[in-house]
Amino acid sequence: MAQVKNVRLEVLNNKVRVTGRLEFGQVEVGQQYAIKIFIFADDTGEGNTLSLGPLYTFKFGEPQFAPAGSGPQLFSLSKSITAAPTVGVDETDRLDLSKLNEDPGKHLEHVGGVTVPVQDQDEVYAAIKLFKSTDLHTAIATGKSEIVSGVFV
Repeated sequence: MAQVKNVRLEVLNNKVRVTGRLEFGQVEVGQQYAIKIFIFADDTGEGNTLSLGPLYTFKFGEPQFAPAGSGPQLFSLSKSITAAPTVGVDETDRLDLSKLNEDPGKHLEHVGGVTVPVQDQDEVYAAIKLFKSTDLHTAIATGKSEIVSGVFV
């Protein structure tokens, strides 16, 4: 049974990096699969349980232009994988980090007798979802990273 393990998320200056490992059983080796990588918000520590879907979806490959060059650049939202006993995942994608700003508010802190507004921390995690190449709508395995906190503005 296919598994997604050891998912890690790094938020860098203008990009995010997600790494992990796919493990496949003997009968799955050689078959075609696809992965999709998402960045989600985590507000469970703030009492929120509502998920609004991913904040960001990784884009793979070189941009392709819409027909006749008359539209936005198009990327693939999945990456093909040929199953081996172990397949490493190491993907980096550029993005405006403000897309990860899931807590846009501020709170007040007292510093040295002065009250100052401070940007709320954002909490995000990555998910690698594995799909059979013939069905990119139903994930057969998912792995999640630990939560990464920061101020992403």
